[in-house]
Amino acid sequence: MSKVSILNKINDFTIKRKYCKISRIVNKEELSSKTGYIVDFSNDFVLFKEVDDFFVRGFLVFPIHQVSKIRRNKNDVFFDKICKLEGIKDSIKKPNIELNNWESIFNSIHKLGFNVIIINEISEQDSFDIGPILKVTSNKVVTNYFDATGKFDEDFTEIQYSDITHIDFDDIYTNTISKYLKNK
Repeated sequence: MSKVSILNKINDFTIKRKYCKISRIVNKEELSSKTGYIVDFSNDFVLFKEVDDFFVRGFLVFPIHQVSKIRRNKNDVFFDKICKLEGIKDSIKKPNIELNNWESIFNSIHKLGFNVIIINEISEQDSFDIGPILKVTSNKVVTNYFDATGKFDEDFTEIQYSDITHIDFDDIYTNTISKYLKNK
């Protein structure tokens, strides 16, 4: 798919609030697809609300150039109908996220007060960093990683934007564990 046709499809799905399945490719590697709603987009990024089996997961932000396919088949149409009837679709509100670049995205999330999950899905460099955003610069974000027991690392984590394939925020896991963090 060309970038123009992807942007046109993304625009249509955003305006009409269509449930869909998005497939992404990073380094020629097909990643697991996500289902839900495209909430917003720019020329370079997509803001996506993941809804999986009627369970609202959280927001994802990823570069448009990763999008390999946007599917909407009869299953997605049926899921969309159920999401509407169950009030799931109407509960999804667009947060104020500036999608200009990674710097504006992280600054927006920081302003909203959310902790973030930063993921690098490139095989050789797979990483998963979760924590509050401490500092945002033009080429990196600094976070304070916490583990699955809610304990913060003593050292801060600097992540170059070039090492990010997508981020998650305002998701159930992060929001819940964040309430019980130790030595905040």
